[in-house]
Amino acid sequence: MGAYHLYPDVRTVLDVGGQDSKVILVGPDGQVVRFEMNDRCAAGTGRFPENMARALGLNVDRFGEHALAAEGEPVQISSVCTVFAESEVVSLIGRGEDSRCVALGIHRAIARRLGA
Repeated sequence: MGAYHLYPDVRTVLDVGGQDSKVILVGPDGQVVRFEMNDRCAAGTGRFPENMARALGLNVDRFGEHALAAEGEPVQISSVCTVFAESEVVSLIGRGEDSRCVALGIHRAIARRLGA
């Protein structure tokens, strides 16, 4: 496994693609101990940030930078479903929430989803 070869102390590898996400647990000898995959929902994939960036009127290449520019607290994104989260983001912006804080909240939601 490439990750083990480059970083022998690493025990968890996250692979977030456009269609699915994978969590790979690696043992001390570099062998895969456990493998989990989410391929049923876009909320744990690269498609989710693309959709959320679009909902904020941003190019996905600027999405992370936009979130890091937030001066306030991240806005809570309660939905993990891409369709519902996109609607929630549009509503938050419509209520006057700072788009940078919303973007930061989206990143936090992604991290929570991947950690679940």
